[in-house]
Amino acid sequence: MTINLVPPQSKRERRTKQLLRGFYLSAAIVFFYLLLIAVFIYLTNFLIQSNIMSFDKKIDEKTAQVAKYKDLETAIRQTNFKLDSLKKSNAEKIIWSEIIQELSKSTPANVKINSLSMDKTTNSISLSGIAETRKDIADMKDELELSTLFTNVTFNSSIYSTEAKDYTFTIDAKLEGL
Repeated sequence: MTINLVPPQSKRERRTKQLLRGFYLSAAIVFFYLLLIAVFIYLTNFLIQSNIMSFDKKIDEKTAQVAKYKDLETAIRQTNFKLDSLKKSNAEKIIWSEIIQELSKSTPANVKINSLSMDKTTNSISLSGIAETRKDIADMKDELELSTLFTNVTFNSSIYSTEAKDYTFTIDAKLEGL
């Protein structure tokens, strides 16, 4: 047999105190876990923010590099355009020094060239000059025909001047190999 000497009021107070202690303990544990979760979320947010800032810096650096590459690409395009223009002009360029040197070799001592003109569209050349004899004109025509720079060499005209005792002549030719 057990005798219960504790009054029911004390039992209820004790029970209430135990329940309150359990509640406070549970509330403290929940608060502790919520605090841990809040710290975890804060640290995760901090890490994510620092990663985002790091990625933003990398994006800015890459954007700057891309801008430099675009500037470089534009400069390369401009340079390539200039090179293409130079190649084109070099391909269309007439090397006058070779033509004049070949004319000089083909011109006899008694012949003077007064004028030289060229038609770029037909690649033809026309020259006029003065010679002491018709043989000098014929020799010049023959020498021009032997040259690799001239083809279709034609003697157009010659006029004798009784005052100067010389011949004024014109010769036409096509330019080759330029």
